[in-house]
Amino acid sequence: MRQRATRPGAALDVAAEVQRPPPRRARRRSVLARLRGPAALAFGDGGQLRGSLLLLAFAVWGALCFACGRLSVATCGAAHGTHWRQRLAWPPDALLSSRAQQPVAHATGTGAGRSSPAAQQAPGHTAPAGLACCGLLSAAPAALLACANATSPPPPHGTGVLVLTQVAGEAVTQYAAPAALVNALWAAQQRYAFAVASTVPAQPASYDSRYGKVALVRHALDALPPGAWVLWLDADAAVVHQHWRVDSLTRDVADGTELVVCAEANMETNTRMNSGSMLVRVSDWSRRFFDAWWAHADAAIGAPDQWTFDALWEDDTLGVRARTAILPATAFNSEPPFYASFQGVTSQPVIHLMGDSDFVRHRLFTRLAATLCLARGASVDQPVDQSSADAPLIASDWPPSPAWLVAEMGAGYDAAMADEAAPPLRRAHAAERLGMLYQHQGRVEERAALAARVLAWRESAYGADEPSLAHDVQVLGNILSALGRHAEAEPMLLRALALTQRATDPKGRPQRHLVAAAHGDLGSAYARVGDWARAMAHFGQCLSIEEGLWGRDNRHSGDTRFNLGLAAQLSGHGEAAMEHFQTALRIYTRYMGPKHPSVERTKTYIAQLEAAQEEL
Repeated sequence: MRQRATRPGAALDVAAEVQRPPPRRARRRSVLARLRGPAALAFGDGGQLRGSLLLLAFAVWGALCFACGRLSVATCGAAHGTHWRQRLAWPPDALLSSRAQQPVAHATGTGAGRSSPAAQQAPGHTAPAGLACCGLLSAAPAALLACANATSPPPPHGTGVLVLTQVAGEAVTQYAAPAALVNALWAAQQRYAFAVASTVPAQPASYDSRYGKVALVRHALDALPPGAWVLWLDADAAVVHQHWRVDSLTRDVADGTELVVCAEANMETNTRMNSGSMLVRVSDWSRRFFDAWWAHADAAIGAPDQWTFDALWEDDTLGVRARTAILPATAFNSEPPFYASFQGVTSQPVIHLMGDSDFVRHRLFTRLAATLCLARGASVDQPVDQSSADAPLIASDWPPSPAWLVAEMGAGYDAAMADEAAPPLRRAHAAERLGMLYQHQGRVEERAALAARVLAWRESAYGADEPSLAHDVQVLGNILSALGRHAEAEPMLLRALALTQRATDPKGRPQRHLVAAAHGDLGSAYARVGDWARAMAHFGQCLSIEEGLWGRDNRHSGDTRFNLGLAAQLSGHGEAAMEHFQTALRIYTRYMGPKHPSVERTKTYIAQLEAAQEEL
């Protein structure tokens, strides 16, 4: 199900639409339940040995489960996979095999990480230098992936860094292969090990597909020496700052930190951190924490890994709060869309194309890889446009500039939307992302037209009463309201409220936070036309739901309190306005820090109120 929505958080004087948590359906995705052999990483040999070990592991597992049934289920931890190695058909010793002599597959159709028969028989055949992979950009993605996977040094024997990613499925491989080349060239330059997992370790069918990263990192923690670091990168993330080093993150964190992550800037997920990039120290604590993360009860009902991490954080499981450093969203990740905050590679070394289509990802990563190859003096095996007026792809463009990236993303969205042979939902997604780019560029009227097309495409696919359409309806309603077209915006936002009231989470519970956000959007729309009674009524409903969910002075209610204060002030209720502003200031300061712009803005309004009261 699509996961997107708007939130009421922006103050009334800010017209930009902000995203917020969406409705979710129960996900019961089947993730590689059938095993033809161990789910090995995309390098190393020894398949027969791993297969034997796998059979032995399953035999032991079966015996344990039989004993568990006769003795005590709790003893074996079977309820939610406490002893998770029994559920994962992938022996840890297969994670990091010797890579110094790994042959590289160039043949079309050769699986990522598996050498061709000819290469296997060639004695002394070694991995080529990383730049040799530049000649494979138009080859089979599996061949490029295998080549990229052999560019970096062997795994660290002492303190060091392993860069780990996962590529599973043909669609992912298409865009992940050029991204892996960019990441592999960076890792090789920094003398970091680089590894690609070509399949997901077997996991319960009810687990969310993204949960595989928890198992992959956990296996790496078994295979590496204490003190080493594992840098996880999602398949749609690329390191664009080739001189960036991991120790730039670790040297400033507190002693005892075992896990370094970035804050979640994507309001769709409503979670504390984004797991698209993670830095994990190899330690006993990290192993125990990833065991607990894998075995969390909500994973069995399809909860994503970020949701279960938040639950562990709330419970302070194993003292995770003291062991984790949550850095700003762009420290080594992105805000969605990434170009909205991208100011250059020195301030944002990693771009993460979360939410973008496979087509756009493939296009951008391929051109990034080609640009990097040219900048390194290598040749590429596909025509490279070096004279395009909108996005010249030449060596001098590395590192990529913000303007280049924005132009590339826009061209990709345009091409995807213009494909009349594509399914309507795919074109709707491209139009939605192009609309976000237009919003970033201040082209609001054009975005309104695109938002109407997105809604029409999705209505044709889902029907007008589908609750997940609430996001699309809200987006259009908010844009129309910002443009001053209240008569068109009001029915849209009322419809969105009705849809969110029917939305449920994977457990079938109402999505009350979405209802709160819909009330907030309506409050903002009425405030723009000076209908203060309705504005305050909807803001009040929003606040009531938020405080019912998260308690008074929760981190979600700062903007709602500010909006109530502004509406009260403009409608002549100075005392009520002061109370709301002071509460908003308290929330902003606590959760955003004393120097955040929202803190300064609220102080300004409080000062204005105090001055007005003194005059009276």
